[in-house]
Amino acid sequence: MKIKCNYISGALGRAVDICIAVPSPVYPEVLGYAGKAEFMPKADYPVLYLLGGIGNDCNSVFDYTRAQLYAEEYNIAIVSVSGENKFYADAGGEKFSGFLEEELPLMVGGYFPVSKRAEDTYIAGLSMGGYGALLHFLKRPERFRAVGCFSGAVGKFEFAETEAGKDYNIYKLLEKKGGISGDIYLSCGSEDFIKDCSYKLKNYLEEKNIEFSWKEAAGYGHEWRFWDGEIEEFIKWLPRTDFYKDKRRKV
Repeated sequence: MKIKCNYISGALGRAVDICIAVPSPVYPEVLGYAGKAEFMPKADYPVLYLLGGIGNDCNSVFDYTRAQLYAEEYNIAIVSVSGENKFYADAGGEKFSGFLEEELPLMVGGYFPVSKRAEDTYIAGLSMGGYGALLHFLKRPERFRAVGCFSGAVGKFEFAETEAGKDYNIYKLLEKKGGISGDIYLSCGSEDFIKDCSYKLKNYLEEKNIEFSWKEAAGYGHEWRFWDGEIEEFIKWLPRTDFYKDKRRKV
């Protein structure tokens, strides 16, 4: 089941659109082929906040990938928001930190059957969203169990080097944190026109002996075909401990 919501965000000071896919009864269950359809979940679902890239809105990751199918198959809620080409940062008067790290999880957890536990909460993104996912994971690692960065535009959007601006440089945040709690998944296509961003980050993490998972996909560029597969690979890779972790469904 996919729902599009519009609500007034106190953090952003305006109405915002989000899309959420929540596991729901599927055809085999509804038609009686695989047991009886159940509309009350046995437990709260883990949740993945999935951030799109430049030019995307909250619909894009569902329109161009099989994210809703993966939500159903792997018993995980997936939430997408409209980033409005602002890199999910607090620049220009925006308050994306308060929105993504505090308010949105409260709103989603208040209206939908998703877990409020940090160990069941994940964040990932593609391109601009890959940068945004890393940014909020590093700023508030206690909020997220793992992060995925697919073709991340890390280093392509530099803020002014003010004291405040330093909070938006991924490398400065990595230096500040020292150690990292949580798991990191990075991937990139071999033909991606901003692949240097991913390779630079990979090399940095290796030099600092920071554990992470890495995947380079031969022949793929900065494209939805690659990101579609990576969303599923990331979900399969997640270090899950929730009730549904080994209960993949046939949709």
